[in-house]
Amino acid sequence: MSSDFTATNGPCGPTAPTSRARRVASILAVCLAISACESTTDQTPILADTMKPAPETLLRMFANRTEGWNRGSGSYYGADGTWRAVNTTEQSLGLGRWYVTTQSKLCTESIWRWRQDFGTETGEKTTSCRYFRKDADGQLWSTSESADGPWYPFNKDRLSRGNQISSEFTRLARYLEIAKTP
Repeated sequence: MSSDFTATNGPCGPTAPTSRARRVASILAVCLAISACESTTDQTPILADTMKPAPETLLRMFANRTEGWNRGSGSYYGADGTWRAVNTTEQSLGLGRWYVTTQSKLCTESIWRWRQDFGTETGEKTTSCRYFRKDADGQLWSTSESADGPWYPFNKDRLSRGNQISSEFTRLARYLEIAKTP
């Protein structure tokens, strides 16, 4: 017959008996503490009082606008559905199309090109989507992971009217020796 209590030897000799339940409880307490620390980042779980914005709202918000990333990088959402992106740090270009789903997801289907050694590499066509929610105060939230989050406040100030990456896109396309861009 086994006992729920065991005696252990610590660095200074025998320690008081501990129960298996106490060990499990202490492990759970550590896991909860780690989980609490991880949830205190900039990530915010989606709030119960949020709702999906109307797809038309997202279409109007992004059409013919550039979303600035940083250091001259960004993406342009053409009114005709074309999508262009420039990543100046990585010396790469994204080419494709964008659309908004009936579930208020902003999606891009794109191919990226970049300088690799002495030539230009082309990635496979990928589709990526961002989910959007709007809270009671009108703040938009977005995530690219899944509808379960983590959610981040969406900063509309990163959107500017027109194609702000056009000249950098053209310069980088020449550098990458891309004659035609779809």
